[in-house]
Amino acid sequence: HSYEKYCTDLATAGVFKWIVELNQKTRQYWSKDNQLLYIENVVMPL
Repeated sequence: HSYEKYCTDLATAGVFKWIVELNQKTRQYWSKDNQLLYIENVVMPL
């Protein structure tokens, strides 16, 4: 999978942006109308 395809798939699903919270080790997906769609845990590289 390319990064471009990943972004396209997210956009198709209604994701407008994502925010990585390094302190909380989470990634948040937001819609264009500022609704929080999904939060996932991020595995931090060592």
